[in-house]
Amino acid sequence: MATFKYYNLQVLPLDGKEENLIGSDGYKKIFSSYSEVVNKAFRERKLPTISHDLMNDMQFSFKKIEIKDQYAQGKLIKFDHIDRLVEVYTNDELYENKSEQSIASSKRVEFDFVFDFKKHILAVEAKQGLPSTKVLIESILSLLASTVTDEYASHYIKIIELTDASSLEKVLDEADYYKKVSVEVTFSNSDKLERGLLSLIDENSRENNIHTIKAEQKPPKDRSSKAISMVLMPLIILSTKLGNSDITYMKDNKEITYHMREYPVKKRVGRDSKMTDDDYYSQIFTSITNAEFTARTAEETNKKLLDEYKIEENE
Repeated sequence: MATFKYYNLQVLPLDGKEENLIGSDGYKKIFSSYSEVVNKAFRERKLPTISHDLMNDMQFSFKKIEIKDQYAQGKLIKFDHIDRLVEVYTNDELYENKSEQSIASSKRVEFDFVFDFKKHILAVEAKQGLPSTKVLIESILSLLASTVTDEYASHYIKIIELTDASSLEKVLDEADYYKKVSVEVTFSNSDKLERGLLSLIDENSRENNIHTIKAEQKPPKDRSSKAISMVLMPLIILSTKLGNSDITYMKDNKEITYHMREYPVKKRVGRDSKMTDDDYYSQIFTSITNAEFTARTAEETNKKLLDEYKIEENE
């Protein structure tokens, strides 16, 4: 079975206004346009011309993109580009690529991907060779930036890795006191639950052109907080899908630091011998719904947490 990681890929308006969100049709338009670029480069054997440069002479690119009704599917590829191979001891030339129509690579790895237009979530196969989260996000941002600008000049692209909400729930459950809490959230094409939580923070944030909120809770030196502020709590809940949180807390007189980014959502997708490629990609598409659920604390849990913090703040 293959393991997948998931990324919330958002194309957001520079003016922050909700009426300018691109919706599922907009995401489909972007990937449809970019698929023409990628597939043309592949046909003409010019993938290096559209790839993103990595360290150690490696390159990263989409290799193939197919557009379906609800999602895009295909392959990402990481490769080096070798023109000559020389024997170490004799300096004899073992290989020389003289063809302009071919690419020789000694380190080539492919990764399946699916992008859900409605949820704007990208699933990427997380096997050996996948770039680190930071590098992968930088690469995909670089690859898609030009197409996003061409299609939506007044928008920008943001990518956040989905993290497992159960890790956050564990921290909130076991923490005796809090030493420091930091959170960052980027506004998205939010669903009903996210809008409800965001409304607790600032109903006019999008209208006021606020794209990202960063907040920190820090008590006086050598002191701790009994609870997380009601200002931060909705942001922390949202950050599993829309951002990142760091929490330093005390448990049984021991200081523990929780980094949300260290708990990415991972799902396994199986493939049997009877499956076609389309069948397999459909399975990956289905896993995105499960991944989103994992990245979100359940609605009942959200209500419980928020109710608890309202009570504590009112005491």
